[in-house]
Amino acid sequence: MAFENKRPKVIVFDWGDTLMQVNPAYTNAMVDWPEVAEVPGAAEMLAALRGRYRLVLASNAADSSPGQIRTALDRVSLGQYIEEIFTMVRVQARKPELAFFRGVEQACGARPEEMLMVGDRFEDDVLGAWRAGWMTAWYNPTGRAAPGLLPLHSIELRDLRELPEKINGRRLPEVRDCLTWYLQVGTPRRLLDHVEKVAQVSYLMALWLRNAGHPADPILAHRGGLLHDLAKLQADETKGESHAERAGQMLEERGQPELARIARRHLLFSLLSEEDRPITWEEKVVCFADKLVEGSQLVSFEERLAALQARYRHLGSLEPERLERLRSALNEAQNELCAAMGFAPEELLPRLR
Repeated sequence: MAFENKRPKVIVFDWGDTLMQVNPAYTNAMVDWPEVAEVPGAAEMLAALRGRYRLVLASNAADSSPGQIRTALDRVSLGQYIEEIFTMVRVQARKPELAFFRGVEQACGARPEEMLMVGDRFEDDVLGAWRAGWMTAWYNPTGRAAPGLLPLHSIELRDLRELPEKINGRRLPEVRDCLTWYLQVGTPRRLLDHVEKVAQVSYLMALWLRNAGHPADPILAHRGGLLHDLAKLQADETKGESHAERAGQMLEERGQPELARIARRHLLFSLLSEEDRPITWEEKVVCFADKLVEGSQLVSFEERLAALQARYRHLGSLEPERLERLRSALNEAQNELCAAMGFAPEELLPRLR
């Protein structure tokens, strides 16, 4: 069954520090500030979206009416793109309250799954909209980590001009989708604990890579870490069946080729294969993160290797010579990732912890 790649009908933007810059030197209504400025890329982004989606604004601003907000938007030529403006006074609720999002969607005549929230405040904009069942995009120009290392959003933006392309691109599954797929195949809590920890580690390393200037997608890495063991209990590895290949097939069927490749290339022995070794940054961080998590505990890859050796001794696949090759490959993978992230290998586990 293919995963439905939904497109929003209504895009809802936060105002302050999402479309227009907030200047902490001023405490009165923005419309009265002597100077105002758009967030870089806002006009170009809105122009690219106009006519394809309904564009509205929803703000917690208490000291500005919809008319005052529109006047402020007009000062930077953004008002022409915004169809409607919602404030906490108009909606009679504030973000992240569920009533705020329900009020906006009802006024727009749209269903929750047709709404996309774009904002810079994770707790108010992302978490609130996610709880309402909306699609979410976090404008995160400074590259912060999501609270709890749990990126609930499906789109992350360092630059607002990325939004049109990301909306048109392949939609990654939400966290709730990933967990639903696991529960549908009867996955026990212990395995969920493992994949959730691998997802956290993968997300954080991909975030460090991206902040160091490399083309790593932290959301893709997180979802890859979460779904890499999707078929762990479906494959009989004593008969030579690969849970990685089975997971790849399941993800292909859901229309997720990037996640399928991550799943297929996460195995320990993939590091020794020219055909199956991880290639992209996301594939590399998920493969390596999986070697740092034993159960749900963060360990060194040496400790993980020892546990795997004990667990799979009956398969006869971890003889000393091959084990040494794997140790060397893991060292090489760690050195590559740490060099790209900008710190020494011995700093990795302390930083993760």
